[in-house]
Amino acid sequence: MESREDWLFPVLSFSLFDLWLLVFPFEGFLLPPDLRTSLTAVFIVFHAFGYFFIFSSLPGGHFDSISRFFTSVSAFITTLFPFITHFSLRLFLFALLGFSSSFILSRIALALARSSSPLLLSAVSLSIANLLVLLLFHLFTVESSSFILPLLGLSLASALLIPGGGYGKGVLSRELLLRVPLVFLLYFFIATSYIQLSKYYSWFSAGGFDALLYVLGVILAFLLYRKWQEGALITAILSLIALIGFLFTLFKGSVAPFLLALVQLVAGFNDIYALSLAFRSINVLRSFSLFMGVSLLGAFAGLPMVFSDWWVKGASKILFFIMALIFVALYFSGILDGRKEEKKGIEELLRRKGVFKESFSKREWEVLTGILEGKSFKEISQELGISQSTVRTYSFRVYSKLGVGSKKELIRKLKE
Repeated sequence: MESREDWLFPVLSFSLFDLWLLVFPFEGFLLPPDLRTSLTAVFIVFHAFGYFFIFSSLPGGHFDSISRFFTSVSAFITTLFPFITHFSLRLFLFALLGFSSSFILSRIALALARSSSPLLLSAVSLSIANLLVLLLFHLFTVESSSFILPLLGLSLASALLIPGGGYGKGVLSRELLLRVPLVFLLYFFIATSYIQLSKYYSWFSAGGFDALLYVLGVILAFLLYRKWQEGALITAILSLIALIGFLFTLFKGSVAPFLLALVQLVAGFNDIYALSLAFRSINVLRSFSLFMGVSLLGAFAGLPMVFSDWWVKGASKILFFIMALIFVALYFSGILDGRKEEKKGIEELLRRKGVFKESFSKREWEVLTGILEGKSFKEISQELGISQSTVRTYSFRVYSKLGVGSKKELIRKLKE
């Protein structure tokens, strides 16, 4: 059974981080209006760069100390930011903040992955954060930033309470890679829709409907992906509807309320879908940083529709080309080299845990590796051509040999 610390610190840290992200660098509620667009664009670029650095550099055993350092840097910058007035210095600090804060969320993701229900804890954290945003929106104004930001900076330090470990080894599967362009497009859709509807957003968010609908989207998405991991089709369809829908606002603004509601629901679906992909890999550090970086690139691609900065316009024009290069490079590299390589990574993990293939029958081993790949009993049964009840029988034998009583205990034991 999980102790309170196993889920409390990750949920607390994730909730506070998402709250910080929404009211400070992303939506810029606590930033002066004349600085929001430039600072947000800089943050997104360097935040994405931070995730790709984590993905490509594989800090491994050094990640704990590195992430602790950058957590402290992010907390320090946030605390001091209200008292810094020079524009160039603010731009530099926001770039550093974007890069350093990527290590905080990656650290939190590793802690969530070590729990028995990472997607549930993620959904709870995102919901809490958006409800806190709603509370702050009604209680404070931009003038309160000198009081709120130091508190938010200190709250980031909660990630230091999370123990390190659980980095995982092995490559990511080609099956996971094929979802990279989809995640990019989903976030491009949602960001573009937000931007096109931005002139209607102030009155819509005033009542807190945006936060409540996002929470609803997160809850519905969690229920969907818990039962059906390939529910991406629904997310893609909803995103496409939202993207097409904003075009109608160019001719008929009266549909904006409906579209704004839909966009918030889709945002919740997108976030949970991206997290579900990250947690399906045995190498959570790499998969999480990859999908976070790609989602930010997708959002950045829509910025020129509202941002006039020349560098934003120029950078976004080549993003789709960059995505194509990334796809080809990863496809032919050793980083992502098919399902067999992923199974090798799992076998390596099991050997380090003292679990050897020779101790199991062929079917028991196939069921064990299938569980560690994040597959449901239904998916394992379809892949092996046997019934779900037979899969459960083999899983019980595996549990008995490993001294655990359930699928959750098995995953927890082998991921710690």
